[in-house]
Amino acid sequence: RDPYIPENQGFDIVVWGRQHPNPPGGYFAPFSADSNLPSAEIGKHIDDVLVDEAISFIKANGTQPFLLNLWFFGVHAPITAKESLIERFRDKPPGSNGQSSPTMAAMIASLDSSIGRLLESVEAQGISEETVVIFYSDNGGNMYNFVDNTLPTSNRPLRQGKGSIYEGGTRVPCIVRWHGLAKPGSVSKALINSTDIFPTILEAAGISSERYQVDGMSMVKAMTNESGSREAIFCHFPHTIVATANRPATSVRTNHWKLIRFFNDNTDGSHRYELYNLTKDPSEVFDLASNYPEIVEQLDDMIENFLTSTNALVPISNPEYFARDNGWEGNNQVIMRRIQGKLELRSNGDSPMIISNHSLATAKEPNELKIEMTSNSQGNTRVFWTDHGSDAFTEENSLEIMTRHNGISQVYS
Repeated sequence: RDPYIPENQGFDIVVWGRQHPNPPGGYFAPFSADSNLPSAEIGKHIDDVLVDEAISFIKANGTQPFLLNLWFFGVHAPITAKESLIERFRDKPPGSNGQSSPTMAAMIASLDSSIGRLLESVEAQGISEETVVIFYSDNGGNMYNFVDNTLPTSNRPLRQGKGSIYEGGTRVPCIVRWHGLAKPGSVSKALINSTDIFPTILEAAGISSERYQVDGMSMVKAMTNESGSREAIFCHFPHTIVATANRPATSVRTNHWKLIRFFNDNTDGSHRYELYNLTKDPSEVFDLASNYPEIVEQLDDMIENFLTSTNALVPISNPEYFARDNGWEGNNQVIMRRIQGKLELRSNGDSPMIISNHSLATAKEPNELKIEMTSNSQGNTRVFWTDHGSDAFTEENSLEIMTRHNGISQVYS
């Protein structure tokens, strides 16, 4: 929203570029009135509209230096796609990593086609050899929505996905086409970060980065398989994400070590740490924090210096927040306190949730959960549970409880 719109950040021509995280009004026209999108025939896919505009921009500006910043809506939720493409993938066998959603496959095919049209327009202008193309993803695949009776995708062997500080949420593909520099088909294992894109573009344009505040470093050496001078990569994610069970955290990756600091996540309010050797354990299964306390201390000093030097926002203490009570824990949208032997919950947002670390019985007999509750609130209660080894809550593993809000104690089973 204004004043943070792209027009105020140096962009001359802006299509979309507004506050919508999801397609404004859906993937197919008509779109929301405040979307800053051109009018389109009913049913036209939003990424097709964006690519049409991008191609027009290239045709108008291809004879001079230009920057095209194109953010596709696919493959973001809501998980939906062109029906013709969904049918194409419906009878395909599941992938080896548990990817079996024809709708997600259709979304990827649509994205692939859009990028193909864009690159063809660069070829048609005769400027492909002097145009640098960077393809990058903002986070790992969605592992908490539900479509086609399954999760949309899988990030295996990496742990978790979008909305998580684990590798499945932060390790993503980057593909660069740079004629005369990047060897076609080559692979680099160098560590890079999204903040590296800006200094890379400056180097491509022959512009010194000394006049700018630059957080990253150019990827040119990574593309020529030279060693860079990067000491570490940090990921600051200070948010509770209920759907993925993500806790506010910061991580640092240096060489093969990755340390995660979960803010104030111990029962006494101190930070909790997890340490992984990503060379031997890319799935982040074996927490080595207790084995290597000196490495935890060393890397945590790096995290603290990073947070201080960047003036990062970090979670602060909430004096009304009751962290845990007999195995129950609230998210950041509920205030918990114990009054006369009973647990009182007060909503502090639109998605209050309490979570228990109690295990369900493993016998084949059904589990029965009984809750005695008095409510003066509104809406229904939903109970979620997770399978062994899973960190995320899904609609598949949930039940809705019709809840009475008359101030009278009621037992729900």
